[in-house]
Amino acid sequence: MKKRLFFAALLTAAAFALACGLSSHGPKTDIPPGSMKGKKVLVAYFSRTGTTKATALNIAEYTGGEILTIRPLVAYPDSYISTVIVARQEKNDHFLPPLADTLSDISKYDVIFLGYPIWWSDAPMIIHSFIRGQSFAGKTIIPFATSTISGIDESQRTLEELAPEAHFLPGFMAESDPEALKKQLAACGF
Repeated sequence: MKKRLFFAALLTAAAFALACGLSSHGPKTDIPPGSMKGKKVLVAYFSRTGTTKATALNIAEYTGGEILTIRPLVAYPDSYISTVIVARQEKNDHFLPPLADTLSDISKYDVIFLGYPIWWSDAPMIIHSFIRGQSFAGKTIIPFATSTISGIDESQRTLEELAPEAHFLPGFMAESDPEALKKQLAACGF
């Protein structure tokens, strides 16, 4: 009986930790359910194919957040292979693509969900451009990413280096299923 209780508790803890993104580079912050409700939320995202956009819209709906689409001044190519080549060159050259629009004032937001696809095991350079163009002092950032192969840990480390004044919660690989996403967000305090 004790073994069953132990394993049940272990499974519950593991499920909770994974729901809000277990980070291998730092301790998981336990966030009480509902503790983020009432916070002013911005859901900023970059999406080339629409996958990350769909997740961002679901997060905004569930949290009551406002949406901000991060767009490059010069659009990425329509072709997947051409985009891969451009993205790799940007990363290799540490090139920060200029943004099509900028958010002039993020001071009214408490929590910023930051969404992006994983490119070359990291956040796309357009996300670097967005981070470097803002002051995140006193803001809570929750990264979320979409990828079929890579995890979020490397990109989270990069973002934390780019915005050391922000408070980061462990990011998560976004679920495409809205109900699974709601569980992830509940584990993040929503």
